[in-house]
Amino acid sequence: MQIFRRGNTDELVETREGEALVGGNADDARLAVEGCGWPAVATCRIVVPANWRTGYYVANVAALEGSAWIPFFVRAASPGTATRILLKMSDSTAQAYTAWGGRSLYTSPHAPRVSFDRPYDDLDLFERYQVPFIRWAERSGIALDFCSSLDRILTRACSRRIACS
Repeated sequence: MQIFRRGNTDELVETREGEALVGGNADDARLAVEGCGWPAVATCRIVVPANWRTGYYVANVAALEGSAWIPFFVRAASPGTATRILLKMSDSTAQAYTAWGGRSLYTSPHAPRVSFDRPYDDLDLFERYQVPFIRWAERSGIALDFCSSLDRILTRACSRRIACS
């Protein structure tokens, strides 16, 4: 497994060895709805170190069967302290379009709901639309705090100190 922070430049922040990926059936609606049910693998568990900056990160998990990219976002310990700009990443939208396991909310046939407990089959939404903005902001010296759409709802990460995007 390799973990990268995607920003002005791609930064490899962690590498781990060990078997981590279990493949999925090409069309199994149960996988889309219930998730992978993959066993927790010690080599893939990670506690985000305090020195990792807020940002957009991707983990590349690979095995003989193939590989998967798993995006995640590191929030600032205290959002709004270093910047007043919070970038909410589009993880809910990307997961809705992800057809890993054969189904998404938009395929035909479609899944009635989707699980976040599965990898994304395509990071295009992040890579095409959000990474260019992140790169531009960091090159321009504009500090950003990051959160997921679920963070925004569940943790009230956006406070009066932050201008939400």
